[in-house]
Amino acid sequence: MKEMVLLLGELLDAIRGTMGYSLREDCRAARILDRLLYEAALEGRYRSIPSVCKTIESRHVCIAGGSESLEDNTDQLFGCEKIVAVDGATVLLMKYGLVPDIVVTDLDGSWHYIMEASRAGAIVVVHAHGDNIAALRGIVPRIENVAGTTQCMATRFATIAPGFTDGDRALGLAIACRASRVTLYGMNTRERVGWWSKPWLKKSIDPWPEKVRKLHIAEGMMRLFTVYALERGIWVEHV
Repeated sequence: MKEMVLLLGELLDAIRGTMGYSLREDCRAARILDRLLYEAALEGRYRSIPSVCKTIESRHVCIAGGSESLEDNTDQLFGCEKIVAVDGATVLLMKYGLVPDIVVTDLDGSWHYIMEASRAGAIVVVHAHGDNIAALRGIVPRIENVAGTTQCMATRFATIAPGFTDGDRALGLAIACRASRVTLYGMNTRERVGWWSKPWLKKSIDPWPEKVRKLHIAEGMMRLFTVYALERGIWVEHV
């Protein structure tokens, strides 16, 4: 994990500059998440990233994302050893009776289904950035099994995320945690955005301008992670 975080440090700074995000606000969010995770630890709800890794280490991990093709392949997920849901994909999985083992989210998907998955045993890895502080304060105290990542600095209870968007962060986490194999479903950055991806979507749609920019970054990050994985004997395949 540490090796991957060092690799990503300068990339995250460049992405922040390109997208116009505030380093100050990212760091503020990291400190807020740390306090919330401390409270979760006192209440027995906190899960560390090493405990997340124990869940998927040496396992075949299937990652379910937000692109339209996921809905056509949900039946294949029943054969996966471990399932990682990318934020809003939790909605689709739960509707099909699939409880993910891990949910990777910055809390702009369905809060209801994320909390439902957590109550069913999923570990929710919440990411802090400058634009989701209100969501952190409102939702993290209500999650049963919660871990945390940041994009500014490591804190006592959260680590720097291996990635940028929820999708590539899920892949980065699986690789950093040494999954034996990773299969990606609904992770095609050139497809339409699935209706489950955002609570306000009623149907699958073409990505909007900001989403396009994020998907381009995610595509580059996933390529980087795939090379990194192959060098370490981890096979990554797209469905």
